[in-house]
Formats: sequence, C-alpha cells, structure tokens
Amino acid sequence: GEWAYNRIIVSVPRQSGKTAGRGPIMLHRCIIRPMARCWLTAQTRQDARDILVDDVGPRFHRSPLRGLAKLRKSQGSEGIYFHTGSFWRVFAPGDDDLHGKANDAVDVDEAWTFTAAQGAALQQAIGPTFSTTDGQLTIFSTRGTARSVWLDGWIDTGRAAVLSGARDGVCFLEISLPDHLVDEV
Repeated sequence: GEWAYNRIIVSVPRQSGKTAGRGPIMLHRCIIRPMARCWLTAQTRQDARDILVDDVGPRFHRSPLRGLAKLRKSQGSEGIYFHTGSFWRVFAPGDDDLHGKANDAVDVDEAWTFTAAQGAALQQAIGPTFSTTDGQLTIFSTRGTARSVWLDGWIDTGRAAVLSGARDGVCFLEISLPDHLVDEV
C-alpha cells in the first residue's frame, strides 16, 4: 500500500520526453487514488501551466481516458480535475500555494534552474505536505549549470542510492554521458 520510493529523480538530456514521462505518473495517481492531491511546479508558474494546460492536457483529452477528467484553464485553478475528486494542479515555486495542504505527489520540472536557496525553500514548502500522506516528490530535469547546486545534490543522492543497491527511498534514473566522455563531445 505504500510507494517503494518517496523520492524519484530523473535526469535526462534536453528534449528527451520529460513531459511524456511525467504525465502518466501523475495521471495514474489521480485515477487510482480518490481525492489525490498532485501538484506541478517549474522554474515559474507560467512554465508549469504551459506543461499541464498546453501539453499534457490536450494529450490526455485525445486519449481513451478523456472521460475521466476535465481540464481547467482558468487563472488560479489550472489543472486536470478527475471524477475521483483527485486533481493535478500547478503552483508557483516561490508562493505559499502548498501551505497547509496534505499532498500525494509533487512534481518539480527543470530543477536545474533553482539555486541552492530556492531549492531549499521549495523543499521546505513541499516536505510538510507529505507528513500525513504517503507522498512522493518527483524531480524531472536536465543537468544544469554551475549554479544548479540543488539539483546536483539530488543527483549525488540518487547516484549514491544506486551504488549502495538501495531498493527503497530514492529512485534514480539517469541518461547521460560518463564524465570522462563529456569533454570529448
């Protein structure tokens, strides 16, 4: 009844299907769990909205599952709302949108854009929302720049989990070149 991994980190190159990968995870959660509260954020609220309303939403509504939910585009309530009472909505990374809520899943896109301070603030906002639920944090991102310290910490955590053979806690998926080949490209 509980998820094997409460943290999922996916690091892939640009244009590698992050949206196509995240959609089924969150949609599945909303379909199988009544009253599931799922959220998406990105570098800005508008970026999160674009992913959910302009990309995932139309794909969902072209699928055989379209009768299970409605897409809302209205400012402040953008999201996919299911007949189960579940939803997948967007929130701004710096706002208090999650404050006081109990959430089942939070998805962070483009984590490379967050500095260490921004990432810590985001984690501080997300963490307490899982205290009464079996919540999962999912981070989908490409590798970033020298200032992508928050994501780098998660990637280090994920690699350490893989090397230790851990089968719970952190799930880490990475598609990248080995460090020794990066300079050759």
